[in-house]
Amino acid sequence: SLRRKLRNLPAGPDKTRTDQRLSKTIAKRDTYTHKGLRDLHRAADEICMDVGTWAADWLLSRVLEQARRSQGLLPELAGLANTKEARYLKENLDRVEAPAPSYDDESILAGSSSKVSALVNALLAERESCEALGEDYRALVFVTRRDAVLSLAELLARHPLTRDTFRVGCLLGNSESSRRHSFLDITRHLLKQDANRTLSDFRTGELDVIIATAVAEEGLDIQACSAYS
Repeated sequence: SLRRKLRNLPAGPDKTRTDQRLSKTIAKRDTYTHKGLRDLHRAADEICMDVGTWAADWLLSRVLEQARRSQGLLPELAGLANTKEARYLKENLDRVEAPAPSYDDESILAGSSSKVSALVNALLAERESCEALGEDYRALVFVTRRDAVLSLAELLARHPLTRDTFRVGCLLGNSESSRRHSFLDITRHLLKQDANRTLSDFRTGELDVIIATAVAEEGLDIQACSAYS
C-alpha cells in the first residue's frame, strides 16, 4: 500500500515522508504479517531440529489449516477481516506449500529425530521395568515450546513403537508471553481437554504419559513419576 501511495504522490514533502516510511518498514520487517510468518518459520525450524521432520510437517499443515479459518485466528485479526492487512496475510498463507505428513510407519520412523528415538527407548525401558515389579508406570516429558507439546504428543500417538503402548496427554502452562499470542498459535485450538482433566486422568491411569511445558511444572503434585526433558 505504501508503494502504491508513493507512485501516485507528486514530488514534495509528502512523497519524501512516504518514501522514508516505506524504507523503514522494509528494513525493520516488523509488520503484523511479517512477524507472524517469521514466528511460524522459527517454530517449524526448532521443532524440525528437536522432534524431526515429520513433526514439523504436521505442525505446518495444522497451523495453516487453522489460520485460514476465521475461528483459527486471534480476535485482533478477526477484527481486521475486511482490511488490506488481513487480505495480504491470507494471500501469503495461501502461497505457503506445506507437505502433508504421511502416517505410514516408515515415514514416521524416518521423520523422527535422534532425540525422539532416545525418548521412546527410555519410555519403553522404564515401562518394562515397572511392569516387571508389578508397578504402574507414569511419565512426564518436559519441552520448552508450547507447539512442541502438541507436535511431540501427536508423534508419540502415531509412532509404531508407542501408539499401542502409551496413552498420551498434553499439559500447557498459563504463560502470557508474546509468543503465545502469535496469531498462528494453535495450542489453544488443538488441546483436547483442560489441565485439570488431564491431571485427573493422569493420576487415575487414563493417561500414562504427559507432554508438558516447563511452566506447567509449577504447582504439580504428582508422586512416583518418571520425568524427562
